[in-house]
Amino acid sequence: MQKNSETRPKIRVRFPPSPTGFLHVGSARTALYNYLFAKSKGGELILRIEDTDEKRHNAEGETDIYESLKWLGISWDEGPDIGGPSKFYKQSERSERYTAVVKDLLENGKAYRCFCSTERLEKLRVQAELEKRPFRYDNACRAISSSESEERAKAESFVVRLKVKDEEIVFNDIIRGSVKFAAGAIDDFVISKGLNNALYHLAVVVDDAEMEVSHVIRGEDGLSNTPKHICLQRALGYSTPIYAHLPLLLDENKKKLSKRSGDVSLFVKTLREEEGYLPETVVNGLVLLGWNPKTDQVVFTLNELEKIFDLGNVQKAGAVFSLARLNWLNKQHIKKLSAEDLVKRSQPFIEKAGIKVEKLFLSRLIQIERERITLLKEIPVLLVDLLNAPVLEKEKIPWKEDDKEKAKNALEYLLVKLDEFDQNIWDNQQLLQKTIIDLVDQSGKGRATMLWPMRYVLTGKEKSAGPQELAWLFGKSETIKRIRAAVVQLG
Repeated sequence: MQKNSETRPKIRVRFPPSPTGFLHVGSARTALYNYLFAKSKGGELILRIEDTDEKRHNAEGETDIYESLKWLGISWDEGPDIGGPSKFYKQSERSERYTAVVKDLLENGKAYRCFCSTERLEKLRVQAELEKRPFRYDNACRAISSSESEERAKAESFVVRLKVKDEEIVFNDIIRGSVKFAAGAIDDFVISKGLNNALYHLAVVVDDAEMEVSHVIRGEDGLSNTPKHICLQRALGYSTPIYAHLPLLLDENKKKLSKRSGDVSLFVKTLREEEGYLPETVVNGLVLLGWNPKTDQVVFTLNELEKIFDLGNVQKAGAVFSLARLNWLNKQHIKKLSAEDLVKRSQPFIEKAGIKVEKLFLSRLIQIERERITLLKEIPVLLVDLLNAPVLEKEKIPWKEDDKEKAKNALEYLLVKLDEFDQNIWDNQQLLQKTIIDLVDQSGKGRATMLWPMRYVLTGKEKSAGPQELAWLFGKSETIKRIRAAVVQLG
């Protein structure tokens, strides 16, 4: 049963992506701001697919829109997948409605057919360039009578143009305040190719009105379209929604961030499936691209943002998208996860790498490395390094102030003592660490002399977790096995 306007919330926003590729971080931020605004106001979010461009439509891209939004935790109240009172949430399914609107505008004298050829329009553009002025259509077909227009339409191709009144367009933007477009800034623009191929401007205005959208929250690049949309709204007798145009996203060179740049790290799918960012991180990072929480807090959860988000705190200036900042945020969110949750989230990356690992080993690895992990994709790399027997360089085994014999004696001493530890010690991380340190201190050989060789022979690396942590990770059998192999190699 369709809801009427009395039962619908006053706040209704929409996110209308075009499925021409994977969801870009810029589009994801727009979706997030719409979602948070609706949530903070007790309103509703509509997901609408703008798929009228058949040549650029990408089925995989459409699927990715749903998957990426859900991964981020962004839900919607109406959409193509769940339906709603408007029934159709894809523009390709609403073409008959657009055609009816175009016909109404023609019949009411608010639009007209334009038969100008591409060649004529190009001459007008060239002339405008020579005269150093903006190109404007000269309204040559405005004066054609309705009867002549209908007759010519039987044999000639045409577009439909809106009759734009020569008046100043003024509207209030939540972020930018009062915005004015001077009289004459907008020409008679095209709203449809023929009767049955409505263009973006008409489709979006009709959709917004019929879906009772109260607020249009979109990127700054949509600002120049707003006066055209207001002209259409007036011609169709629609009310004008409240606008909020978000600041541009910039790269670290302060240039506009574009999904056509070829940088795949700018797609949510890549951040999710290839790099190993957490959804909490991406949400946190995106919301701070233009929004100021007015506090010292930097790390936020989606639930927290739903309660405090305010469009009034969005800046006008462009915001720089920094992967370094996103990496820092990811480390903070990883630290907040339980070891069990982090193990679960790392599984897709481990499986993709084709690594077989015991759950206990993985769990222990996560616990000792979590403070150093930045991205989930690092976990399979750690596993490969640790699961394979290390390749040792003999000269690196001794501590820098020791010789080979001193390192060998230290390792032989460790072999004997570690083998004497009961299994209950090996199973308890804190107890094992304390017992090893006590053992080393009691030996009188010095911590560096004992612990450096132990660390290196367990991993083959000069930088790693501490040797006590590694011993707990590998367990008694593997730890002793690796130390014994190093002793043999030292001769």
